[in-house]
Amino acid sequence: MKFCKVADIEDWQQPEFQATAAMLKLKRKVRKSWEFIQVYNGLQALGLLDGQTRAIGLGVGHEPLIYAFTHVCQSVIATDLYDSQTWATASMATEQVYQQNLFEYGRDRLTVRHMDMTQIEYPDASFDFVWSCCSIEHVHNFRQLHQVFAEIHRVLKPGGIAALTTEFNPTAQHSYEPNMLFTDEHWINHWLTGNHALIQGFELLDAIDLTVTDHPGNHPVPRRQGGSIRALTRDIQLTSIAFFLRKTGAFAQPYHEEWLAPEIAQYFAGCDAHRSQQYAQAEALLQPLTTRSDLALRFRVGACHRLLDTLLSQGKKKAAIALCKAHLNDFLKDECSDHLMPIANCCDSLDLQAEAMALYQRIEQLPGSHVKQVERSHEVLQRYRTMPTNPVRRMMHRLLDQRNRQ
Repeated sequence: MKFCKVADIEDWQQPEFQATAAMLKLKRKVRKSWEFIQVYNGLQALGLLDGQTRAIGLGVGHEPLIYAFTHVCQSVIATDLYDSQTWATASMATEQVYQQNLFEYGRDRLTVRHMDMTQIEYPDASFDFVWSCCSIEHVHNFRQLHQVFAEIHRVLKPGGIAALTTEFNPTAQHSYEPNMLFTDEHWINHWLTGNHALIQGFELLDAIDLTVTDHPGNHPVPRRQGGSIRALTRDIQLTSIAFFLRKTGAFAQPYHEEWLAPEIAQYFAGCDAHRSQQYAQAEALLQPLTTRSDLALRFRVGACHRLLDTLLSQGKKKAAIALCKAHLNDFLKDECSDHLMPIANCCDSLDLQAEAMALYQRIEQLPGSHVKQVERSHEVLQRYRTMPTNPVRRMMHRLLDQRNRQ
């Protein structure tokens, strides 16, 4: 089988793919199901599901692989940030995970633990394989992602396998955000396949295949519709990719950010400073990025979003209002709903009603908006439209007309 590849709906044409889907009780042909099947089939093809292996899953929530592996492994450790207030897939308590199975499983072979994937609490060379499905990208920054790979390498036995899926952006526009580090060709070339790849001590089991068939099921659909292999999300496309890595040597390469464009490194430094409540430093790093005409509009808007958070964390309401007004025309041209939504919410909370209304209307129309963003926008717009006076609506239309003329 092909191990390292992007999701393709035609993979379901393979009998073994269909058999694993049925075993895992996965009825829908969507990218999350593809990830589970790809990981299971790859490990099976490598002879690692023979009942003798030790496995650990990172960020696995209550996915079906947890329970399926108990039938074909000696022991299975399922880890995640259980009891999380942030990630819905890890919101349950560890004891609840044992009851989330859709089929019978070996309860005595499963251990569920709250654990951070950047600090795996097991000795070196403990596991025959590590698996993770679309979780490794959900860390704050690339330094932490490098640490995740270092930890995976450390706990694998020599020759052990890391079976990983992650979210893949096939467009030429980087989409690197804290907790949403979507991989792309640039990332692959610098982390996995280049002459000085950041991930050392591993080998890919085969060449990474980024091609997909022209099947209509592979065509991108708006994120709000759900249930797809490839989605229009934010201002990019998004699908899944699988990497199978074998531990072959020492993990000797320290992390560095030379592979990143300087402005992206500065953006992450600003986000890190904000997270550690060093707000003055965050402001100093982010503010210059909002006005650089040489940067893409989508990047400047992202910097405005993060700067708004920083200003409001410092109680700088007047500066936040000035920022929203100064950059509104940029906001109304942008297509990334994940930045526009918090900006619209800020405008709403700052009583910038016309600006907020124009932004919510924009979000309603964007194909990359999440269904919850559309619902929130519709709810607020309905509130504005039922206000007893009309100045806000007139101002909103003036703003939109101004944007359209530019």
